[in-house]
Amino acid sequence: MESSCRAGAPPAMGGLPSAMAWASLRRGMAGERFRRMIDAPAIRPPRGYGLIWGWHPDSDAPLDEAAVDALLRRHPEGGGLWLHLDLTDTRARPFLQSLATQAPRALPPFAVEALLERAEAPHLELREGVLSGAVPDFHHDDGAEPDPQRMGLLTVALTPALLITARRHPMRATHHRGIVAMPGAEPAARWDSILREVLAGVGRCGAGIAAQLNRIEEELLRGEDDRRAELSGLRRAALLLHRRIEPLALAYEELAEAPGGWLEAAGHAPALMERRLRMALRVTQGLQDRGRIAQDELASLVAGEANRRLLVLSILTALLLPPSLIAGIFGMNTTDLPGTEAAGGFWWALGAILASAVLALGLMLGLGILGRRRR
Repeated sequence: MESSCRAGAPPAMGGLPSAMAWASLRRGMAGERFRRMIDAPAIRPPRGYGLIWGWHPDSDAPLDEAAVDALLRRHPEGGGLWLHLDLTDTRARPFLQSLATQAPRALPPFAVEALLERAEAPHLELREGVLSGAVPDFHHDDGAEPDPQRMGLLTVALTPALLITARRHPMRATHHRGIVAMPGAEPAARWDSILREVLAGVGRCGAGIAAQLNRIEEELLRGEDDRRAELSGLRRAALLLHRRIEPLALAYEELAEAPGGWLEAAGHAPALMERRLRMALRVTQGLQDRGRIAQDELASLVAGEANRRLLVLSILTALLLPPSLIAGIFGMNTTDLPGTEAAGGFWWALGAILASAVLALGLMLGLGILGRRRR
């Protein structure tokens, strides 16, 4: 089978790494104890299992599948590994299932199910000492800024000795250089950095939305009302951000209240992460409130313009209705109409039409309809 790992080292043959895999193993891991791992007894995962990359606290370069195999043979529980997998590779499923079925197992079955599920909403739970679930992240597009409409879910399983993340689309946080290259980082500390990068993306996205809202608010104060489509898009973006972060904040609120957890000692403090998530929620809630206020102001401007146009139409109707009535009377082809026989009847009718219009105008002025100041 052809490996999907980016390091590109060939798989081991005959139960032992080949010469190229041996060289990759030596480059990928530091310390004499890691170079002796190939002599350990075999608990072997299937070859070619959708590995994007693997990192160990003592490695200074990504590990290929041969190096990961060697570590798992030596430390079936994980040995401090971070494995990042591509779930679109069908070989990832049997590999993850092998971690729950081979003894000693690295993950419990429920954690493997959490990694493989097609979750629709973020969720996390700490069960039997394993943190598992799905967290939101932005799609990774080279050169593109975080977009709330292009977000997915990163599934995770975290134990004291192993971090596995999996995705079906490239995610932004796991591709960040500061997270990928973290020499000496234990699994929990690396997971903490991934979540902080997710929140950094939320912050950058929120700052972009806030800047656009600032511009729209200034235009609304100048009386411009042509930003309806853009404002609706910004409100939707703020709502999407809030909906993605809120379940994660609730999950970490429960984790922060759970007694006696191992996460904080391992480098991931749930209470601190819960505060950061709450801060992100306040930002997204503030953006939603600003968008709602701007929408109300825009609706007020539109309603005011509609009322002004309706007022003009009403005034014209009031001015033209009496002349129209008089013209209609004189337009009837009946007998006994005044002025039909006398000379100058047309001018008398025209004068009556103009007089009725002047009378209607004077009546509106007297009632104050035309004299009211616009506030």
